[in-house]
This record gives sequence, structure tokens and C-alpha cells, in this order.
Amino acid sequence: SVVQTYSQREMDIIVVVYIHYDASMPDDMTYKAFGAWDGFDVNPIAGYNTSNEGGLEWWAATMEFLAQRYSGAAGSKGYISTYVIGNEVDFEGDYFRIAKEHQPVDTFVEEYGRCLRIADLAVKKYNPDIQVTTTLTHSWVEPGNTSNFNERNYSPKEILEKLNAKSKREGDFNWGIAPHPYCYSLPATRMLEYDTDEGYKDYRMTGDVETSSFLTYSNLEILAQFLDREENKFEGKARDVFLTESGVSSAGYYGFGAGHKTADDEELSQSIQAAMIAYTWYKASQLDCVKVYAYYRMYDIKAEGENFRPGLIDYDGNKKKSFELWKYIDTQKSFEYSMKYIQYISYYDNDGSGERTFLTYLNGFTSYLDILDTFHTGYDFSDFDYQKAMPVWVGDPAPAPSEPLEP
Repeated sequence: SVVQTYSQREMDIIVVVYIHYDASMPDDMTYKAFGAWDGFDVNPIAGYNTSNEGGLEWWAATMEFLAQRYSGAAGSKGYISTYVIGNEVDFEGDYFRIAKEHQPVDTFVEEYGRCLRIADLAVKKYNPDIQVTTTLTHSWVEPGNTSNFNERNYSPKEILEKLNAKSKREGDFNWGIAPHPYCYSLPATRMLEYDTDEGYKDYRMTGDVETSSFLTYSNLEILAQFLDREENKFEGKARDVFLTESGVSSAGYYGFGAGHKTADDEELSQSIQAAMIAYTWYKASQLDCVKVYAYYRMYDIKAEGENFRPGLIDYDGNKKKSFELWKYIDTQKSFEYSMKYIQYISYYDNDGSGERTFLTYLNGFTSYLDILDTFHTGYDFSDFDYQKAMPVWVGDPAPAPSEPLEP
């Protein structure tokens, strides 16, 4: 009923497919025989074992069932356009275990890559336009360090490189990427300030695709630069990026830990959140590889913790300042809603000299467009395309199609 209802409303539906391990599952369906679940009782999300005939058939049948049922064809139950295979798979210890002991990245990519290819073959049997994607955390060159099993994490960049090589070696197919480019610190409301201060100092965030430890909205364009390399393209085109999970907390936190709690009141925190969301939208809109930006999330939920409140609506059902901003961010009214919050942006600018300058609206910039290249990545934002950022017209009358949009 959910898929049918949303399809009828012409909404784009993306499904994240993962399985929670259960002892009643057939052994060949997961990596139980390899001891992957021995003594494991935290986040029991299973890897799909396609290394044997039975497991392969279970997985293919699952994806074929979904693709046929939600193919968009006459008589189907609606249309699912994209399947995200797994959740943050570079955190293998948490989300895609293939053995009791941590395995080399080549072994992991062999297993996960096969799973991704089978899913692609299964869904395209029913609709060639359906796409499958991998899914990664906001880490980049280095393995992440915030999971329950840090020693079992991989570098997302290395996973993409090896998936790409494997894909081309065996016959390339059009898989996409679904990263989760949160601020380095998920609870941080002052996203840019945190990434360019704490992230820069302690966690080696940079604007260089070869050296940055993290991939957040502050330097998201390095992913576009990476995908634009000829060897990483699919049939001459950069692979599609689906921003399926990332948001900005309104909890008023600078970063992790009680020592980083600011004195921000709710009004100020909500204003900063709105400014940061506008920044992320304008940046994502200019990256040609970004096909989808699905903000995470509509409602705050207490299960995610008091420090992480990215919702557009709070626990009590009250709309935050970001609600109206997000509603109009892709329309000709975009700047009308976003410019009132630009005064709440602050960050540390590093021009490569080693000296960092603290910048705010009052002494450093007057437009969101001025700060999109926060980390001096070299990505050209100067030719900002307003049609990409604001493709939707609200109200009457709409301009003629030939008229340029000038907010």
C-alpha cells in the first residue's frame, strides 16, 4: 500500500535492502557457516551469501520478486526506481559480515560485488531503468572509526576503486553510489565550522580526493572529481550518486561530548540548521553526478538520541525553521527562504598556506555561492546553474520555458 500510494503520487521511491540475521534462516543464505555470527549480538544485519548455489538463488529470488512486483509495468503494484544494497557496507563488522574474522578488502569486494551484480541482473530483467547502488559511510580515504567494530572497517575510496576494477574486469554494469555525507560529527549543528576546525585539525579532512579522511558536504565535490576520472566512469559517464541518508542536527551541538555543548538556544540552533541545509542543497545541485538528494529525516525520533535531531519536525510535531526552507529550496523562492539564515554560517578558511581564518557572514561572504568550495578543492562553482538548483516553479504565472530563471 505504501509503494502503490507513493507511486500514484508520482513520488520517486528508493528502497534500502538489508536483512536482519535470524537463526531460522537457511544457513546458505548468510555467512553463518563461516562463523560470521559467532558471539555477535550488536546490530545483527547480515551479509547476503551468494558464494553458494542456494544462497545465490535466495538472493536472486528476493530481488526478482521485488523488481517484478514494483516494476512499474501494467498490473504491477507500483514502481521502485532504485535499490540500495545493504547499509554502510564499509562498516563490515556492523553491517555486512562475511566471516568470523575480518577479511582482506579484496575478499570482501569479491563477496559484496557479486551480490551487487546479481541484484542488478535480477531487477533489469523486469525494468532496464531500475538502478542498484552500493552504500557507504562519510569516511573516505581512511576506514571510519565510529562503529562498534572499528578494526573491521574499510576505506570507502578503496572499496569503490576495487568494485570498479572488478566490475570492468567481469563486464561493467551501471551501479551507483549512495554515500552518507553527514558532518564529521553527526550531532554537530555548526557543520561547516566543525568540519573545518575539529575535522581539519584532528581527522585530516582536506579538499584533496587522495588525502581526505572524510567525505562530508563540506568537501562533497571531491567525490564528483573522483567519479569524473575516465577509469571510474561507466560507458563514458560518471556513475550516479544517490544522497539517501544525510542531514543536519538541530541539537545545538558543536560536536561530540558534553564539553562541546554550546549555549545555543533552540531558535539559534534551528536557524543554523536551516543555513546548513541550504548550503548542502546548493552544493549538491551543482554536482552533475548527484541524481537524488533525499534529506534525512522528516521527523526527529528519540531512538536516535537527544544529540542527533536532523528532523524538519521535532518530537512534538512542531515544524522547525528548516521545514519551510526545505519546502521551497528547489523553487524560484529558494533565496527568499535561505538568505535569512546565511548570517548563521561560520567556518575556518584554509587557503593552503597553513593559516586558517575564521569567517562569518559579516566579514567574509555575502552569498552561499561564495562558500561552496569550502575546502578549496578546485571544483568550479563559479558558473552556478540556477535551473539545477531551482527547477520547480510554484504559483502563477510561470515564465515561458525560454525565459532564464533569475532568482
